[in-house]
Amino acid sequence: MPIKGTIIFADNQTAYNIQNSEGVDTKGMQISNPKKVLIPYSVPGTFSFSVAFIIYGLENGIYDLRFEMISLDDKKTIDANISEFRVKRSINEEIPIEFQNVNVGLNIQNALFKNKGEQKCRLYINGKVIAEDNVFVSSVE
Repeated sequence: MPIKGTIIFADNQTAYNIQNSEGVDTKGMQISNPKKVLIPYSVPGTFSFSVAFIIYGLENGIYDLRFEMISLDDKKTIDANISEFRVKRSINEEIPIEFQNVNVGLNIQNALFKNKGEQKCRLYINGKVIAEDNVFVSSVE
């Protein structure tokens, strides 16, 4: 079964614990101000933001997760790795695994953007691309 993902850029993301309708503790995620444009004060310059990943089709197990952001001149802006990313949750047998999701948040602090323009973004699980998206970097100045 294929593993797929979605990439969401935002001002901030926060994980929290909640009880579902059956009274079982589960994890939730709040995503603040989703966006497709990152606007630091100036470029070149640094900027902090969040990236949320919604990953579908993961069985319980241990995975290597990697997120990269690459400028149009093929320079890596961000290369973040989470080795031994553990998935352990209750699997609902009534729902196909490819529709069951795991949410992951990454807060990026002071990323250095050297150029304005489009950035290519990729999310990998165990070395395989499961999601691709682009974000645009502009500036206030």
